[in-house]
Amino acid sequence: MMVEVFADTVEEVMKYYGSEEDPLADFPFNFFLIDNFHGQEDLSGESLMATVSLWLDNLPAGKWPNWVLGNHNNNRVSSRLGTDLIDALNMMALLLPGTPVTYYGEEIGEGCSGKAAVRAMPAPLPTFAFCGVCRALPQPG
Repeated sequence: MMVEVFADTVEEVMKYYGSEEDPLADFPFNFFLIDNFHGQEDLSGESLMATVSLWLDNLPAGKWPNWVLGNHNNNRVSSRLGTDLIDALNMMALLLPGTPVTYYGEEIGEGCSGKAAVRAMPAPLPTFAFCGVCRALPQPG
């Protein structure tokens, strides 16, 4: 079970994993990649490493980590951090141990102009054919 926890410290979030005798969530969402990076000025190799280490160093033994890049409560990654970092941040989340979590559309760099746009559903499909995923498929036109 995943749980959405809003807490001020990593220690508070870790309590939601529970204990060996009284397990709670399989994982509480790790919002520190959102909370610690509001703009490119906050982002560096050192700050990313510190945020990853903060979670891993406090993770209870035998518990599963996760990496949340975006959610419905925040502006999208491309709007917060820029479109040039989408691929790198998604790659990082996929290569870290644990479960990567993304909000629909973030994997293709969908942006927004505010929180109201973030909540729009369903995600609009890109206007270009097949998103460049497979050029062997028939293309329109």
